[in-house]
This record gives sequence, structure tokens and C-alpha cells, in this order.
Amino acid sequence: MDGFVSPPSDGPTPPVDDADGAAAHSPDASALTIAVPAIPAGIGTARRRLDAWLRQHAVTGPLRCDVVLLADEAITNAVEHGHRHLDNGEVLVTVTVDAQRITITVADRGRWRPEQDDVGVTHGWGIPMMQALADQIEIASGDAGTTLTANFSRLG
Repeated sequence: MDGFVSPPSDGPTPPVDDADGAAAHSPDASALTIAVPAIPAGIGTARRRLDAWLRQHAVTGPLRCDVVLLADEAITNAVEHGHRHLDNGEVLVTVTVDAQRITITVADRGRWRPEQDDVGVTHGWGIPMMQALADQIEIASGDAGTTLTANFSRLG
């Protein structure tokens, strides 16, 4: 199965309650969850599955490209930074699509390295690029790992 957790859904999925009891996504949303090993080969696996699923859910053109590019960068960061000293681990990608928006979450359980002085010289362009692609991103990092959540509007 190559890391594929939930099959693409053609129909609606029930809303998921968050800690506050509010619906995490609309009842008309479709959801996809992919778990891949935190190794370079996992990046391409997740990217291809996400791209195919978005196409099945009528996400096309530049918006689809933006979502896939952001996911690719976030997964790459999780593998390269979050799991650089770990022999195993996984990256979990969750996507919901409804009529108004696309929300993608990329989570890892790794430990990120401290910020380096040469940001913008040899590396460090990923987060600004993701901020430019999405309408909004949020990054939460702590002892349990890092989670990036990005939102894309589907309304003009």
C-alpha cells in the first residue's frame, strides 16, 4: 500500500470534532490522510498520491499546483530537518477539500535543528515560499514534533 492510509473519498465525510467541539471541516468536505516514512522516497510517494487525489476532487490548475508544491516542501522539511537524526519515523499528511477551501496539515514527530546563521544564503527559502503559496499557514513546533497547517481559498 506504500503508506496510503485512507482511500480517496468521493462522498462527504462526517465533520471531525476538535478539542473545542467545533467541526474541523464542513460536512460536505472530502478528506485524505497519507502516512509516509520520513525518508526521501516518502516525499515523492506523498506528492503523487496527493496530486492524483486533488485531480479526482476537481482541484485543478494553479491552485492544485500550489497545494502540491506546498505539501512537497513541508514534507521535505519534515524529512530533512525533523528526522535527520532518527532511523525511523513517519510524516502524516491530511487534506480536506470543500467548496470554499482546501486545508492541508503536515505533521512529524521529529526534532528540528536550531535556526542557522546562513538562512537565505544556502537554505531557508521554504517557509517564505509556503507563505506565498497559501492564504494562511500556521506552524506549531515542540517536543512532540512539528505541525504545519495551510489554508487555500477556492473562491476566486
